[in-house]
Amino acid sequence: MKKIDALSRWLVCLLLRSVYARLKEIGCKCNYWADPILQPDLFKKVQMGRAGAFAKLDDIRFTVAYYIYIKGGALQLCREALALLISSRRGIFTNLFSKFRAPKEVNRAVSGIVEPRAVLVVGPNLPNAESSAGDLAIIGLLLNLQQLGFSSVFVPLTMADKTDATSFSQQYGVHVPCAQDGYRNAEDFVARTGKDFATFFIIGRESAQSVLSMCRIVAPSARIIFHAPDVAFLREERAANVVSGVDAKMVADFNKRIELSLMQQSDLVMTVSNEDAKVLQHAGLSVPVAIHQALNVPVRENTPGFDVRKDMFFLGNFDHKPNIDGILWCCQKIWPSILEQMPGVRLHIIGSHGEILERDLSHVKGVFFHGFVPDLEPLLLSMRLCLAPLRYGAGIKGKVAMSLGAGIPCVCTSIAAEGMLLVNNETVSIADNSSDFVDAAIRLYSDKVLWSKLAMLGKEHVQKHFTLEANKNSLCHLLKEFKDYSWLTQ
Repeated sequence: MKKIDALSRWLVCLLLRSVYARLKEIGCKCNYWADPILQPDLFKKVQMGRAGAFAKLDDIRFTVAYYIYIKGGALQLCREALALLISSRRGIFTNLFSKFRAPKEVNRAVSGIVEPRAVLVVGPNLPNAESSAGDLAIIGLLLNLQQLGFSSVFVPLTMADKTDATSFSQQYGVHVPCAQDGYRNAEDFVARTGKDFATFFIIGRESAQSVLSMCRIVAPSARIIFHAPDVAFLREERAANVVSGVDAKMVADFNKRIELSLMQQSDLVMTVSNEDAKVLQHAGLSVPVAIHQALNVPVRENTPGFDVRKDMFFLGNFDHKPNIDGILWCCQKIWPSILEQMPGVRLHIIGSHGEILERDLSHVKGVFFHGFVPDLEPLLLSMRLCLAPLRYGAGIKGKVAMSLGAGIPCVCTSIAAEGMLLVNNETVSIADNSSDFVDAAIRLYSDKVLWSKLAMLGKEHVQKHFTLEANKNSLCHLLKEFKDYSWLTQ
């Protein structure tokens, strides 16, 4: 085993070096992070200081190549390295190139006079309200900042096309720069215009890896708020415990160091739950941590009652691994027992990127795949019960809030209910092992009195905590503590 590990380490090291050299030739930036596995000593030195966009390292960096390695493993790196060395025009690298291309120029702030209302929000992609609860939450944040008097610009890591950027700007009143404006990526935009912003809202670890250091370089006096929709390393640690494997634990530990380092370089970390905040404090984070339950969930009035509803559903974006694990566990360990006792009930699986799952689960009786559904209204008005059997994750779950807001009770695991102030048999039904989950689902599906109680209280809970108005009040309360946002106290 040790010989295999040594050989694998040598192979990865060789590939990283060769691909790094090729990427540097074509203008990709490859100097973000030292490698904690191949260069533990250098990694420690970098983590003790601040690994900036212009950190001068003489060895292997955290590169596009290493990005591929931690996502797909050594075999995937071999394939991509071969493709890259043969041709730099392979389409598979297009998005990676745009993310890692170095800025054209860097414009630093020359004075401390900046409009305090000017905010730049950086996110992983241009959000689509129909795509996921996470995207809807980002849109809610942008609208809330606008309602609170800020002047916001949103930039995704990979620059949006002009048509999409214009459409988003017109719909939500938030300017979105685009590739046709001449910007390579989010970091390039920050390098050239970041000096004009007083505050940076950076959403998630990936966004912070791309732009945080550049924000410090061009606007050292600006406030940086690291907004964590979830604590990614906590989700990955939990995944490593559920899905065994040395690689999963290694990657989780690697990402934890990076995420904590990025948060430590921020002025404020904004989490969505008290549980996430406790994890960060226990990990030794010394910067201030605030809690803002950022979900943007509509609450539907006069929703249909128990008698006119039927069937159960699972809602989720299957580009998100906890959702894949959750629906597989459901179809293998939970749904067959429900169907055996309630043969007339059907399970509807709703969400994008589920093509492979649909193929793999096509043999499961009583399961219907809907894929991506642009308008959820008809389904949400007809379903009787939502299932959220998540075995790992972090943050708060949009699927749970979405179902409750539509007047649909939810059976969920403790992980799915975490951080949302939900109470078992008051706002949701909570069960963590497969047999208890089956019992809870059958009971709630059949008991009209319990169903009606949870439908009413669940909707009230969402109205109080997870609507656009509730988010605005929470964000205002959080930000008015800063004196330079003086207009918030007027």
